[in-house]
Amino acid sequence: MENVLNWRVSECSHAEIRGVLGCLPALFMATGILLSYVMGAWLPWNQLAWASAIFPALLLIVMIPLPESPAWLLSRGRIEDAEKSMKWLHHPPRNPETESPVYIISSEEIVSNQKGAFSINEVFRRPVLFPFALTFVLLIFQQVSGIDAIIFYTVSIFHSAGSQVNDHLATIIVGLVQLVANFLSLFVVDRAGRKPLLIGSGALMCVALAALSTHFYLQENNMAEGLGLLPLISLMVFMVGFSLGYCSIPFLLMGELIPEKQRSFLSSIAGSLNLGMTFIVIKTYHDLMTSIGKDGTFMLYSAVCFSSCIFVYFLVPETKGKSLIEIEEIFELTDISKKAHETKKEIATSTAKSTKIASLKEMNTTPEDADTNITTEKRKN
Repeated sequence: MENVLNWRVSECSHAEIRGVLGCLPALFMATGILLSYVMGAWLPWNQLAWASAIFPALLLIVMIPLPESPAWLLSRGRIEDAEKSMKWLHHPPRNPETESPVYIISSEEIVSNQKGAFSINEVFRRPVLFPFALTFVLLIFQQVSGIDAIIFYTVSIFHSAGSQVNDHLATIIVGLVQLVANFLSLFVVDRAGRKPLLIGSGALMCVALAALSTHFYLQENNMAEGLGLLPLISLMVFMVGFSLGYCSIPFLLMGELIPEKQRSFLSSIAGSLNLGMTFIVIKTYHDLMTSIGKDGTFMLYSAVCFSSCIFVYFLVPETKGKSLIEIEEIFELTDISKKAHETKKEIATSTAKSTKIASLKEMNTTPEDADTNITTEKRKN
């Protein structure tokens, strides 16, 4: 569901507002988490499960009238259906005099080039593998930051930290902070850009988790007196940092970076691996607590967040304001430039070798004789 939502956002929105719309699923998810925290404070688990089942049922009903995305329809040559889908989405061209109703996807020439069926050989090309690898690593950083362990065990974290605030109340406060931070991210994602927000998000999470780790270290050494609010403040800062960047931007970039023809296949793989990492993080949380302690566990998560900042700074491209075609061209042109550089290098090597052979021929000397003469001269000296 999360993957499909982000595909539709990427394919159905203008580049100028794609970031805002891409953050909406995370905002609604934060709303659901907060509702679960609130209901969980008073309802037993079986009643909480029945109450939570209402929302997927409502989702099923509202999805029935939704059309296919214009991009998907265009990629299969169904231009009339794509225009109907655009009208259903109330998505007129920005400039009706110069742009067709399907301008957002591409020109007819590009559409005709994208009609080809999915090819497994295309998946192993560098312009496809590199953006997929970027997306996958970002999703790994998202999970190994410890977000799901913190969301699932927020109450027990506050309980073990000896917070001065009631465990359930503190959990609700953290959920409320996450919701507000997700709402505020709507106003900055298309202004600040994806890359700065990811770096800032990783930095805030790194500092917050380091502070929480420090609290547990001081607590174990009976030095945490007067720091009862530090766990609450740390997790509030962590949720702000996560909500501003890593909550939604990795999924947004998954819909932007992966090429259209391979998007459904590779995004499914990335989403499955992301869920696998979620399981591993939650499963290993208590094992880490036992082996390296509470302070070591959260310091490990903090180190992962710091590593994510370095990764994003050096490798992740900025996609703010770019169309999906322009983003694909970034990786295609990079690949062409690399191949051209390798070709020039091979030509230079071949030219140098030919020049050497030609000079030896002018001296009526074979390469083997030249090597023998050089060896003889060295022995004489």
